[in-house]
Amino acid sequence: MTMEQLLERLETTESTTLTGWNVLLWNDNHHSMDYVVLALVRTLPVDAEQADSIMLDAHSHGKTVAWSGAKEIAELYRNRLEGYGLGATISR
Repeated sequence: MTMEQLLERLETTESTTLTGWNVLLWNDNHHSMDYVVLALVRTLPVDAEQADSIMLDAHSHGKTVAWSGAKEIAELYRNRLEGYGLGATISR
């Protein structure tokens, strides 16, 4: 099973135990805003305009919900954002 198939399967799972998890993106003072937007576009299912909005919200408020859904996918996205050196956590 490919990663895309796994993500699709997890996203369509209707179990309430899997949904409702948030990926929180924390404000980043170490990377440029453009870098954060690029990392978001490469990591999450968002376009550049959506990524820019997420980045600005985290910048203005200290953190923001970057994505919500299944726990396993939230963990995957958090790990990918951390791979870009960004602060990310998951919460319910």
